[in-house]
Amino acid sequence: MPIYDQREITFDAPCLLAIVAASARVAQAVGLPPGAPSNITFDVEERGVAFLYPDEEEPVVIGSNALAALLISYCMSAGIRIPRQLDREVRIDPEAVVFVCTTSYIVAPAVLATMPPGVARMQSAVPGSAAKPE
Repeated sequence: MPIYDQREITFDAPCLLAIVAASARVAQAVGLPPGAPSNITFDVEERGVAFLYPDEEEPVVIGSNALAALLISYCMSAGIRIPRQLDREVRIDPEAVVFVCTTSYIVAPAVLATMPPGVARMQSAVPGSAAKPE
């Protein structure tokens, strides 16, 4: 049975507005116009986010793939650790975007497979433990 490591990182409207304003190059690469958006709306049914810009007549909508690229780029630049190999999902909630990243391990990581002697001694003191006293 695999081990699953799942995290959710939530970005609300003020946070997303600040990310887009501070990450102009990446924002434009995912389809947003130059400049800072003035407002944002979340479309749960369409799984997208609409950014309102002062110079644009219509809201600019980006979907979950573009949002994922923007949020991963932001997390990397902000020092928020995200695993390299992961299953990702972007969930649009009524008031936020939630970035969900899941990593699965088929076997226990090496750190868990090699147990320091002190841990074995602690386990041997636990009734029903498989560890034998040293």
